[in-house]
Amino acid sequence: MPYMAFLKFDIKGKLFNRCGGILISENIVLTAAHCNGTNMQVILGAHNIESKENSWQEIKVCNIAPHPNYSKDENDIMLLKLTKKALLNRYVLPLPIGHRGEKVKPGSECCVAGWGRYKEFNQDKSPTLRKVDLKVVSAKICSQTFTNSVVKKFICAGDPKEKQNILSTSNISYIQGDSGGPLFCGKDLQGIVHAGFPHKPPIGLYIKVSSHIDWIKKTMHTLKCKKEM
Repeated sequence: MPYMAFLKFDIKGKLFNRCGGILISENIVLTAAHCNGTNMQVILGAHNIESKENSWQEIKVCNIAPHPNYSKDENDIMLLKLTKKALLNRYVLPLPIGHRGEKVKPGSECCVAGWGRYKEFNQDKSPTLRKVDLKVVSAKICSQTFTNSVVKKFICAGDPKEKQNILSTSNISYIQGDSGGPLFCGKDLQGIVHAGFPHKPPIGLYIKVSSHIDWIKKTMHTLKCKKEM
């Protein structure tokens, strides 16, 4: 998955300091807006993020663009501008954002990937990139789990019959490392990891990428580096 980006940062008063992301051009990463902090840095070409590999490219973030209408329950999407262009090779390749994607229906098979928490009863986060298969669930089931969220603005995926899936934090936790990572349904990037709910069936909310295509394309071409971040 050469488009995968590992994002690390500092944030006061919070337990998390890592997120996932998607490289969408040589120097732009797509992630979730709540993955925002200081000393932001992206690692590209990584599999094991605790043991430096020859394929790594560590690049600092020089500017960020959260969605202008971002709130806790809406528009949780952000672009990161890197200080320099990534060197493209077999380990690092951007995933172009140029389609609106077909609408996913309940029962559609999808997958999500990340380096987040993968055990239910502790805070261990995976040192290696993990992937898990999910199914899109109906808005009715989703609204029973996320009663305070505007469900129709998200893709809801998981498996309501299973208590836990140990392969990925996305099913058992939220903002615990997988946030900002991709949700693929077939070959299409359909969502970005937004939130899960650790004490209910493993269902997660994913930001609809198709709803933000125009904003992404416009912003990525106008986002410039700041001298300091």
